Order: sequence, then structure tokens, then C-alpha cells
Amino acid sequence: MKGYIGVTSREWFTYLSIKDGINEVNFWRKNTANFNVLTQGDPFFFLVKNEKGVKGERAVLGKGTFVRFEVLKVNEAWDK
Repeated sequence: MKGYIGVTSREWFTYLSIKDGINEVNFWRKNTANFNVLTQGDPFFFLVKNEKGVKGERAVLGKGTFVRFEVLKVNEAWDK
């Protein structure tokens, strides 16, 4: 089985983890080239980056299921 590890901030991960009823989240990337690493149903792991040098901070803390890839403008991504 394949999967993908997406690096994210502690703030974004915390925000998502405390929201009730979330069934879909956006994960933004700088590179807008086609994301063909995953297919629908593959696991997507959230790795929290170690921004403040906290010991043990860089860890996979969440998992989702990949649904689709879309190229969006920044404001479109935030609106979704």
C-alpha cells in the first residue's frame, strides 16, 4: 500500500483536530504540478513540522484518506 506524508504546521493540525464534523480538508502545496502520487482511497498522513525546536515535535499525528487533487487559487482554497 502506498501513502503520502504531508508536512503541516502545529497550528493547522490543531485547528483541524478540534473541529467537529469535518469530513474533508484541503492540503495546500507550493508546487501546482499534477499531484499523481496518490489515488482515491490511499492514506494521507499529517506530519507536524518542528518549528520551535520542541523535542519530539516532528511526528505523524494524523491520517486521512485521499479523495482528489485540484488546482485552486489561494482564495479559492481558503473558501473551501
